[in-house]
Amino acid sequence: MLRSIVTVGYVGWILYSLKYTLKEHYLPNNSPIKKSDTSSNELVTMAKYINFLAITSLIVLVSVLYIQESPATYYTYVMFAVYFCWDDLLDYKIFTESYKLALISRSSFALIGYVIGHILALELFVYSYFERSILSACFVLAALWPLIMPSKVRSDNKLLLTYWSGSCLASSIFTLMPVEKGEDISLVIYGGILILITGINSMVKSSKYTIGDEIGSKAMTIFQLSLVALSMIIVYDTTNNLKEKIGLPVINQYAAWIILVIATATPFFYGFGKQHHYLKQIERKLFSSEHSNQKHEGHRKLEMRDSRISLIFLFFIKVGFFGTGN
Repeated sequence: MLRSIVTVGYVGWILYSLKYTLKEHYLPNNSPIKKSDTSSNELVTMAKYINFLAITSLIVLVSVLYIQESPATYYTYVMFAVYFCWDDLLDYKIFTESYKLALISRSSFALIGYVIGHILALELFVYSYFERSILSACFVLAALWPLIMPSKVRSDNKLLLTYWSGSCLASSIFTLMPVEKGEDISLVIYGGILILITGINSMVKSSKYTIGDEIGSKAMTIFQLSLVALSMIIVYDTTNNLKEKIGLPVINQYAAWIILVIATATPFFYGFGKQHHYLKQIERKLFSSEHSNQKHEGHRKLEMRDSRISLIFLFFIKVGFFGTGN
């Protein structure tokens, strides 16, 4: 029973977050849902039924927990699950209006297929916890992605796309390796070298994506790359000392802690007070064309195709923690 309640709570929470996203960033400003009269007979009647259902469900579930002498934390699960479902049902028109809007640009069959495809992708992510080779297959597919790009995009970004495909294929090797791997200082050094190459390449080739002052941004990148290089030296020296049973040098201990603190604190201090400014610049650089086309409508509304960005982001987050990160 508890698993079912927790599952319902998670689904309700997902819909709760999705509801806000659809209302604020997907539905147009002139959507009926944003101008609807909450005192209309239809909404009032529906709200009464939903309130009755929520209260009844809460009473029944709490009674069952009380009879079973469940821990106090179980009541919290029930309250959150009921609350999220209750709130989602009250704003059901947000979902129906979003569905109608999505049908304007695609058929109902295509929309259902789109949703099912995303659900299957998420299920693959879940299954990859048990079979990490799935992540390798995803990397191989990502490496082949440039092949289906428009020819002009491929011709204008040959070096970048080559680097992308090579990086994906290289990353796919890590997810085929055992989770628990013995000490290999060579692998650590090679990884550090790749980080340095990637950082230098991005600094030289990607100046158009520089946020804020270009000179200051490059100086910060050089500083962070210097920390990576220094970390490689310390790790290499420490490993050799331990192998020779000399012991861990005190200077290496202090240097490692200093690098850790500086590397962790740098992004916060560098971006302190500038976050809003940087986000605005990122938005302007990424959506400049949309802003020029929709300057009279404010911010660009989300589209169905934007969901793939979230899916790709989720994939890389997962790989970072449970894929190559292991």
